[in-house]
Amino acid sequence: MNLNSLKNNFLNFKKNRNLEFVDFYSQRKYRKSNGTKLEKLIHENIKKVFNHGRYICLMRSYLILFTLAIPSTLSVLGETNINLEKNIANQNISFNSLSQPIYKLGPGDRLIVKVFKLNKFNAEVTILPDGTINLPRIGSLNVLNLTINQAKDEITNSYSRILRRPIIYVDLIYARPIKVSITGEVNRPGIYSIDIKGTNTLSNNFGNNTTSISTSGWPTIVDAIQRSGGVTPNGDLRNIVLLRQSKEDSKNIEIKVNYWNTLKNGTPIKNYFVYDGDSVIIKKATAREENEKDIIASSSFSPSTITVNIIGEVKNPGIHNLISNSPIMQSISAAGGHTINSNKKKITLLRLNSNGTLMQKDFSYNPTLNADKESNPSLRNGDTIIIEKDAWSKGTTKIKRLTEPIGPIVNSLSIYRLLGN
Repeated sequence: MNLNSLKNNFLNFKKNRNLEFVDFYSQRKYRKSNGTKLEKLIHENIKKVFNHGRYICLMRSYLILFTLAIPSTLSVLGETNINLEKNIANQNISFNSLSQPIYKLGPGDRLIVKVFKLNKFNAEVTILPDGTINLPRIGSLNVLNLTINQAKDEITNSYSRILRRPIIYVDLIYARPIKVSITGEVNRPGIYSIDIKGTNTLSNNFGNNTTSISTSGWPTIVDAIQRSGGVTPNGDLRNIVLLRQSKEDSKNIEIKVNYWNTLKNGTPIKNYFVYDGDSVIIKKATAREENEKDIIASSSFSPSTITVNIIGEVKNPGIHNLISNSPIMQSISAAGGHTINSNKKKITLLRLNSNGTLMQKDFSYNPTLNADKESNPSLRNGDTIIIEKDAWSKGTTKIKRLTEPIGPIVNSLSIYRLLGN
C-alpha cells in the first residue's frame, strides 16, 4: 500500500460522508457526528503507512546483512572443502585412482573414418605396429598414443589441405587386447593379453583338467584373476591390489579390493576395470576364518576341480581329477574302491604345506561320514592318498619275499626226486 492509494481512499470516504474540513492549521470542525470515526480511520491509515516504511527499512537492513554475510559464508565453505580434501587425502583415497584413464590408440586398434558427404573418402583402418594408418588421398598418418579426439583433429588437419572445411567422424570399432600383469597367489602368474571378448580358463598346477568361463565386455580384476588360473589355496581375497600408473606423474596408484566380503556376506562388488599396463597382485593370507578355504575353492575364483594322487590298494590307482572340496572318503570311490587286500582302518593323507613341510595324517575308512575337518577332511590340489595292505596280506607278502630266493632250488629238488622215482 502506497500514499496515493491512501489518499484516494480518503477522498472517496469524504465524498460519501459529506464532510467538510477547515484549514489544516486550525481546529478541524465536522458537520456530522462521526468525526471521531474519521480520526480513527486516518490514524489507522497513517499507522499502516508508517509500518510499511518500517518494513522497507527492515528489508533494506536484512539485505545489507545478507550481502555482508555472503563473503564469510563462501570462505567458510571454501575452508570446509579444503578440509574435506585433506581428510580424503589422509585416508589414501584418490579420485584419480577411481577414475578411468583416457584411452589412447595403439597398434591393433581398428578405426572407421568418415568424411561428411564424401563416401569415397570413408575408410576402415587398423593401426599398424609403427602407430600409423593409411587413409585415402592423404596416405600415412601417425596416431600412436593419441586419443580419439586428437586423432580426429590430426585427420581433419590433413584433409583440410585438399578439402574445404571437411567434417570428419572417427570411431573405434575394435579395441586391441590389453596387457596386464597378474602375480602373487594365483595358479599361473605372468603377463596376460586380455581381449574384450574371450574365455577365461581356471586350471590347477597338477593336472590338465580346466574350467572355462566365457566373458564379454571390458576386462575387470575378476577376469584377470580367472585368466591366470584362479587363486591358490593360500590366496587372500581380502587383500587384492590393483597398481596403475598415475596420469599426472610417474607414481603408481594403489587400489585395494576385498572380494571375501562379497563371497561371505553378499556385499556389492567393486569390480574395477583393468587397462593396458595395470598390475594385479593377490597377497598371501595371514589369517583365515573357519571354512574360508572351502568357500573360496567352490567359487569362481578357483578351479572347479582338483588333482590328487591315489596309490596303494585301490582298483584304479594313479592321478585323478576330483570336484573341489571333495572329502577323502569320496576319493577312494573315484579310484574304483578298495581291493580285497586293503587295510580299511588306515588311509594316509600326505599334504605339502606352503612352507615346505609335509603333513601326514591317518584316517579310518567310513563311506557314510559327512565332510568333516577331523574325520573326513576336504582334499586340496596336489594331495596324495595311500591305502595300505591289511596284516594278513603283509604277512604273506613277507613270506613270499623270503621264499623267493630259494624257490628255484626247491623246484629243482622236486624235479630230481620225481625223476629218481
